[in-house]
Amino acid sequence: MLRLNRRFTGFPKFFIVFALAFSVTELASPIQAAQRITASRSRQLFEKGVAHYNAGRYYSALDIFRRLKNHPPDRSPQLTASILMCMKSYAQIGRFSEVKATAREFLANYRDSAYLPHVYAVLGDAYLSEGYYGSALESYLQAGRAADGSSNLELDGKIMKVASGYLSLEKLNALLAIELDESSRTILSLAIANRLMADGEEDEAALVLFKLDRSLLPASYHGLYDKLKSETYVSRGKSKTIGVILSGGPIVEKLARSFVSGIHDATREIQRRDGYSIETEVIPTEDGLSGIQASELLSRNENILAVIGPTENSAALAVAAAGKNDATALLFPTSNLNGLASVGQSVYQMNSDLSSQGRYAARYAVEQLAAKTIAVMTPSDQFGRGLTDGFLAEADELGAEVVSVEWYSGIPIDLSPQLSAMRETAFRIEGRKPKKIEGEIILDTADNTFQLFTSDFFEEERVGAEEEEVDSSEIILSSIDAVYLPIHAGDINYVASQFSSYGLETQLLGNANWYEPDELNQEMIGPNLEGMTILTDYLHPQEAPMSDKAWQVAGNYESREEIQMALTGYDIAMFLAQHLRSADTRAAVRMSLDSADPARGVSRHFAIASGEPGLNSSIHLLKYSKNRLTIVGEFVGDSLVTSLPEIP
Repeated sequence: MLRLNRRFTGFPKFFIVFALAFSVTELASPIQAAQRITASRSRQLFEKGVAHYNAGRYYSALDIFRRLKNHPPDRSPQLTASILMCMKSYAQIGRFSEVKATAREFLANYRDSAYLPHVYAVLGDAYLSEGYYGSALESYLQAGRAADGSSNLELDGKIMKVASGYLSLEKLNALLAIELDESSRTILSLAIANRLMADGEEDEAALVLFKLDRSLLPASYHGLYDKLKSETYVSRGKSKTIGVILSGGPIVEKLARSFVSGIHDATREIQRRDGYSIETEVIPTEDGLSGIQASELLSRNENILAVIGPTENSAALAVAAAGKNDATALLFPTSNLNGLASVGQSVYQMNSDLSSQGRYAARYAVEQLAAKTIAVMTPSDQFGRGLTDGFLAEADELGAEVVSVEWYSGIPIDLSPQLSAMRETAFRIEGRKPKKIEGEIILDTADNTFQLFTSDFFEEERVGAEEEEVDSSEIILSSIDAVYLPIHAGDINYVASQFSSYGLETQLLGNANWYEPDELNQEMIGPNLEGMTILTDYLHPQEAPMSDKAWQVAGNYESREEIQMALTGYDIAMFLAQHLRSADTRAAVRMSLDSADPARGVSRHFAIASGEPGLNSSIHLLKYSKNRLTIVGEFVGDSLVTSLPEIP
């Protein structure tokens, strides 16, 4: 979703923020307030309302602004500003119907107000939040027109992002057909050209830009116009075509958009850098069956040299099974299913599978952390078993002793049975250790003298000399050298908070779902995970060696999921482009992929010819220490590489 600015901006200087509290009794009755309100008092209340708004106390701000807008106009100089601030406060608390009602009130009575552009802008924000993208764009364009040509970078950015990222070409052309304002028409034309370029339609984009009068564009759009114009001049060379099958449904729709955006960023980069274009034919799907149909449709297009498959596991498996005997290479960007790469020779699994992730965790625990006794606590579903089976097999092969394997199901709200069992195991291991005698022992065989006591002969002499009782729950146990804790996404708080209360001093290893800095850095979580090793296929820009480029690709997204998908789309398209450059047939693409050298992207590393055929055998290792994640190495095949590029 487009990021909206939630700060109060763009108003005259007399809206200075004052951090003052006010008494509710002063606003007890609108009638009483109206009787004693003065212009000075009205201004003071308005400034307090602004202070509440900027502090995020939107309900308190709304209470003030609603009262102010009901005061007599001659006693409320901030009347129109108060109505506008009512709209903004309603928008912040999600009451969009009130935003529209207040906008109608404003437009009916104050058409000549200087705040008219802001009213349309807030109305556009409300429509955007509700998913009415066409209405949002129309409101933003009206805001621009009401500003009489004065430039507003924030507003211009919203217009272009909504037009380019949320509306179809059909809708943009429909809006252009009925738009009368020349400046708005040029903005819509620029948005259409931008969309065409993103879709690989450079010739059509060039024609739109040719007809566009640059002098009618607001100055803030000149940079984008010049950029698009220069890109259409690049010599395209021979065009290559790939297919993209998107996982569908409302839950993943937003992630699918960011994934495609990353692919298009890569195709533009290839065109600029290498002088040839990659066309993409994108087919959205709803489930495995529609994924199979999309795969068959793409395979009938002889121009398509390779297909990037769906990101969702069940759809990926269906498409792989259906296309296993096809000549077209099928690249699956994020699937971690065990055995997917072995379905057919045309299948390429660009993510390490669950078994490999577990094996690498065990190898790191034994070979790098020198763990001899190992325990596991894991979900009992297919996901957890896939990771754990690989971990246990590798640990056994390397000679480590697996002393405890604890399974749980569902949301891990109560892990006391599993953790109690693990602690009992730690006690048993502690009990079998040989007792240590402190200090140096010297035997003098020439001296046979020693003291005797009656307690050496009479049991009753020892009565009363009992040792002080010790609470066993307070004993810290370090007899288990390493514990593997694979979890599902969103379970960090459950598992970390409970594990830390059972007094097990050990080295922790986690899967990629621990890779959530905001969760790890909580005051009650982070200190208990000090030194934890996390294994992940993906690197966030904050930890990525090529962080500058990663932020260029994913900088428009806020959620880690969208950032991850944008970077995945970019990396997979850039990787595939290396093998399309010299390949003109599907067979040539597959031959190139089968002998591919390891390739590092901005967030992923692809090594599909270094281990099991068609399976990416690369995974990153991160160390969590002092509220920071640091790359400590990377497995490629069974080899650990520690000489990684430094983060700029």
